[in-house]
Amino acid sequence: MTLLGTGVLTVLRRDPQGTIRDAGATLLTVLYLGFLGGFGIQMRCGVDVPEQEGAWLLLIVLLVTKASDIGAYFTGKAIGRHKLIPSISPGKSVEGVIGGIIGSAAVGALFAALPSWLPAMQATNPAWRTLLHDLTLSFSRQQADGIDPIIRGVLFGVALSIAGQIGDLFESCFKRDSGIKDSGRLLPQYGGILDLVDSPMFAMPVAWFLLTVVWGVV
Repeated sequence: MTLLGTGVLTVLRRDPQGTIRDAGATLLTVLYLGFLGGFGIQMRCGVDVPEQEGAWLLLIVLLVTKASDIGAYFTGKAIGRHKLIPSISPGKSVEGVIGGIIGSAAVGALFAALPSWLPAMQATNPAWRTLLHDLTLSFSRQQADGIDPIIRGVLFGVALSIAGQIGDLFESCFKRDSGIKDSGRLLPQYGGILDLVDSPMFAMPVAWFLLTVVWGVV
């Protein structure tokens, strides 16, 4: 339907100039926001995912991915010396990439390790214990593959960090090609709305694949 609608609109404008550029941009937008974003919807409310667990899984994916953004930013600011791809993103460094991977791996391991800390929290704050149990119910579950949940959490974080940083660079390519600094005015100090979602867009398909196909946690 997307391709059909794009074709109809292209014909109706009665001007063939720029057809490949405009139609390609339209289809890319649908795939970028719709298709990639659809994996987040699948994790949130897919037919095989219990509603409450899906909400927590999606939250974990977003937090693990954003841990990469935060880790990369502060590591790059503190010790970034070697530029990654300055022609695409002048501010990103190799050290920042490594810091982002470590940040996501640490947060992934944290979520996987939380259940082992829950009994000690029972006496001090039962409400927090219940919340954390719900949050990590699926993500930290020991599976038949024999992989320790903490190791799985680290691998999960590494994979999401790499995917998210590629998504960040991909969005930077859009801005460099368009000759703009910010992708929108809604969050001008942050770089625009796309700078907020660029890393999760690429991370969500990877997260969905790992959680449902590889590890079958849901």
